[in-house]
Formats: sequence, structure tokens, C-alpha cells
Amino acid sequence: MAILSIVIAIILILELTLDLSYQIRLVFQIIDFIVWSIFVIDYFTRLYKSKNKKKFFKKNLIDLISIIPLYSIFKVFRALDILKVGRVTRVSEITRVIRLLAIIKRTNNELSEFMKTNNFNYTIGIAIIIVLISATVMSSVENMSLGAALWWSIVTFTTVGYGDVYPISTLGKLTASILMIMGIGFIGSVTSTLSTYFIKKEVRKRKAEMIKKNSKLIQKSLGKSKIIYTDNVIYSKENYKNELIKDIVKRLSKFDDLSKEEINTMCKVLLSLK
Repeated sequence: MAILSIVIAIILILELTLDLSYQIRLVFQIIDFIVWSIFVIDYFTRLYKSKNKKKFFKKNLIDLISIIPLYSIFKVFRALDILKVGRVTRVSEITRVIRLLAIIKRTNNELSEFMKTNNFNYTIGIAIIIVLISATVMSSVENMSLGAALWWSIVTFTTVGYGDVYPISTLGKLTASILMIMGIGFIGSVTSTLSTYFIKKEVRKRKAEMIKKNSKLIQKSLGKSKIIYTDNVIYSKENYKNELIKDIVKRLSKFDDLSKEEINTMCKVLLSLK
């Protein structure tokens, strides 16, 4: 969804700022249709899976608006001379802006969480600074334009190394060496951040499942027996209750790492104990 948001944003900016040929506009329309189709499938899949349809509808109203084929509707209006061509174009642009907003809304929390993993937001900031400084140095010592130097800096940092531009001076070679080493480190940071992010999600998911399991066990056991048997250990009611409360307190000490689902489940557990 994050990739789709970038694609739609680029297409929208190009169409609004450049005088594009018919062939390019046709390609953009096909891409726009594919993205719209993905939105439709995604929306109705989530609607089908949701337990509370009314709540889902209210919570994802902007997603629904973004998949309504307004452009096609207004093309019919144009054919009937109800709206002018310019208005149809503006409406089609608005619908894509709404779709872009819907994607950003969906990806904002996930993207924010990913950027904070392993302090990756600082890594990206440092990487951008290094690339810009290297480009400035190359532009000065190698007598090339800033645009060409920036291209070289990005290519070198990402370890692609086309070889179309290369340093000749000692300072330029030293800058290139530092940039290449930092680029390798950055790629390693990206892969480790991705791994950590998905592992953390899986761990949180398993923790939530365990809490739910305990919640169901409490609801079945409390009020029926003085002894509770779980995870191959026998507890008295009071001890079991104390152990669960201690576990919840321990989890709450890392509050920022908890998902909403885990917090909701904890609330259910506490209500069950009460």
C-alpha cells in the first residue's frame, strides 16, 4: 500500500504539471485502474472479514469513497452534456487525491512504526546528509555539475556503481570510499530493520493469542472450581489471579510496544478476574 501511494502520487503530480502525450496518459490510466482494482478487492475483503460491519463502514468511510468510480460516472454526465470536459478532469483528479489520502491513512501507523524500528528514521536522515555532502564535495573537487554529482553520489551509495562518472582527484576517491562503505552499512541496516519489524509483529501476535487463551480459560474456570490447571501447572484461584495480574503489570511496563489488540485483551482479562 505504501508503494501504491508513491505510484499514485507521482502519476498525479506528472499529470497536473506536465503536458503528457496520449500514449503516456493511457498508460497512467491503466496503472490507475489496476490500483483502483486493488483498492476494491482490499476493501471488500476486509469488510467480509470484519465482525462488526457497521463499525467497519464508519471507520473506513474514506476508503469507500476512494473506490467509488466517480470518474466513470462523470464521463456519462459529460456524454449527456451535463458537465463540461474541464470539470470531469478536475473531478477525476479529486478522486485520485482521495484515493491517495486513503492509502496514506492506512499506511501512516505502519510506516511510523517501521521507521522507529532500530531507530531507522535516524539512519535515513544520516544517509541523506552523507549523500548530499558527498555530492557537494564531488561537485567542487571534480568540476562537475551538482546534478551529475548527486547522481554519482546516489549510485555509489546504493552500491550500484554504473561507472559513467568516477572521481579522479585524491579527495574525490577518499569521498567515494567513505560513501561506498556507508552505503553497504545502510543496506545492511535496511535488511535488519525489515527483519526486526516483522519478527516484532509476529511476537506481538503470539502474545495476543496467549492472552486471549488465558482470558477464555479464566471465564471457564472462575466460579466453577477452586483449582485451575494451565500450562502443566496447578494453581489456586487466588494464585492464578495474582500471576495473571503480575504478568499484565510486567507487559504494561513496555506500554509503547503493546498493540491495541493486546491492550483490549488485557482489559477483558482484568474484567474477567474482577
